[in-house]
Amino acid sequence: MGFSTSASAAILLIGCLVAASVFVPTMFSVSTDTGSALATQSDQTRDRLNTDLNVTTAIQELHVVEYEDSNGDTYNETHVDDVVVRIENTGTTGLAISSTDVLLEGKYVHPDDYQTTVIDGDDEISETDLWYPGSTLEVVVPIETIETIFGEEEYEVDRIQLTTETGISAAESITLTETEG
Repeated sequence: MGFSTSASAAILLIGCLVAASVFVPTMFSVSTDTGSALATQSDQTRDRLNTDLNVTTAIQELHVVEYEDSNGDTYNETHVDDVVVRIENTGTTGLAISSTDVLLEGKYVHPDDYQTTVIDGDDEISETDLWYPGSTLEVVVPIETIETIFGEEEYEVDRIQLTTETGISAAESITLTETEG
């Protein structure tokens, strides 16, 4: 075996080492990214499995006002009001209220257009973004927001849906509740 054969073998060996030095870090990076993605997916699946909601109240008030005209005849006039929904966090995962979407009959309601209160026993907390397990979230959508969304005055909403950051949702038909005054 001569010098030219040894030199070509050395060149091939150096070429293989250079190729390996490019290939190994690339594969290491890909495997690290894949592992990280699988860990994130596992965390999301765990949170989804630990999230559960129960709608306890879904009403829209219907006010009945009795009027008397100048002849002494009485008649009733009805007006719909705000939608009030209470949802209990029956899972084991704390949820962010700001990451919870509200839909009325499939139409998105912007978070600035409704009020939320977390009810935990006797405590009512309005200025919070945390919705702990075992607590109840009350969402009030004012009639003005409803009228803006649907383009009609005194619109009677049939259905509401809330979807959490984990993708779990709860939907309920809205009951008209009659009140006088």
